[in-house]
Amino acid sequence: MSFVMKKLSRIEAMVYNRMLTQFLEWTGTGVVIIGALANSLGYHPEGPYLMIAGGAIWVLVGTRWKKMSIVVTNSVITLVSTIGLIYYYFA
Repeated sequence: MSFVMKKLSRIEAMVYNRMLTQFLEWTGTGVVIIGALANSLGYHPEGPYLMIAGGAIWVLVGTRWKKMSIVVTNSVITLVSTIGLIYYYFA
C-alpha cells in the first residue's frame, strides 16, 4: 500500500513542479513585456526595474529547464538593466 502512496506523491510532485514552472514562465514573460513597454515609453527607472525582475524570473526558469541559452540571455538582460540603474543613480 505504501508503494502506491509513494507513486502518487512523486506524480503530485511532478505536477506541482510543472505548474510552478508554467506560472513562472508566464509571469516572467508578462513582466519583461511590461518592462520593455515602460522602457520604450520613457518610464525610467521603472522600466529597468521591471526588466531586472523579469530577467531574474527567466533565469530561474532557465535553470529549472537546464537551458543555458535562456539563463545567459536573461542574465545579460538583468546585468545590463542593473548597470543602467547604477549609472542612472550614481553617474
